[in-house]
Amino acid sequence: MLNTTSKRVITLIVVTLIIFLSLLLIMKIIKPIPEVQVDANEITFKTSEELDAAADFIIIASPTKEYY
Repeated sequence: MLNTTSKRVITLIVVTLIIFLSLLLIMKIIKPIPEVQVDANEITFKTSEELDAAADFIIIASPTKEYY
């Protein structure tokens, strides 16, 4: 028979493998969020009040990649 130390090591290895395989399965099931690409036109206003009056929705953003 195996002694107590060997049983603990085997149990630790099995639990570690189960956790690792579970994480791999979860990562494969949960797909990454797709990248969204949107074309936009730049419109300028002299004051924020003009912008507020003309807009239904205001988004303040900057590109994360080079823009050509």
